[in-house]
Amino acid sequence: MTLKLGLVHTPVTPFTRERRIDFERYGRLLEFHLANGAEALALPMHAGESVSLTDAERLESIQFAVTQVKKRVPVVAHVSQSGTALAVDLARGAQKAGADAIIATNPYYWTPKDPMLTEHFTQIGRAVRIPFFVYNAPEDNAGREISLNVALELIQRLDNFAGFVDRSLDWVFMTELVSNCKRARADFQVIGIEYMVPVFVVGATGAFVCRRAKTLALEARNCKCNNTAERYGRFAFAYAQCVLRLQGMQKVCLGRKSWLQACLPGCLDRWTVLIAIG
Repeated sequence: MTLKLGLVHTPVTPFTRERRIDFERYGRLLEFHLANGAEALALPMHAGESVSLTDAERLESIQFAVTQVKKRVPVVAHVSQSGTALAVDLARGAQKAGADAIIATNPYYWTPKDPMLTEHFTQIGRAVRIPFFVYNAPEDNAGREISLNVALELIQRLDNFAGFVDRSLDWVFMTELVSNCKRARADFQVIGIEYMVPVFVVGATGAFVCRRAKTLALEARNCKCNNTAERYGRFAFAYAQCVLRLQGMQKVCLGRKSWLQACLPGCLDRWTVLIAIG
């Protein structure tokens, strides 16, 4: 089951003064993301107030997004909940609403051991036919990480387990994910977050962008690349520029065929990012 996500934007959820979802503004926000380089949308993620919304509001926002997007890019529905049955119900509702995929993290408030976590994700994945992504966000889950063993077990159990979104910032762990999971399933996706230079260096196939989505989206507006690999290179280059400016570093240059290219098979193609610290 193949659904390539690429650069995934995670929109915020706007509210009215009456504390209801402002769907008129939400529609404009989704169009902004679509006009500025989003290759998929994941919603409502934690940045989109998922834990502050009722299940009915979450499904309503997913349904609205599916209708607004009209298949221009995949819509990935976030279905995490504090209990397995609750997450399963959300997953089924998201599939019925027309979501192209679902994503879930650990059950909130709990720190289950690997066998329990594996069973939790297995039940969510088996509840739907659409692709299922697991979201490793230890800083949001009392430090509880989703291990490589859990990922490999889910690959064996679930035909629709499409990928692993890793927010741990542990590059050794992400390298192990890429190496082991792709051996177990060739089309398996390991996806990072907005630190895209190291994310693509270790072999990830996409990135969730939220805090810096606007900065990255502005680069996409002027990007006239002919292929995804080159577009990734330009996005990574734009992000490197932002980081180095913030750190007081002066020089960034975009080059071709450097030593770094050997670390980026299939990701940045012939474009590489060269960082010179001045």
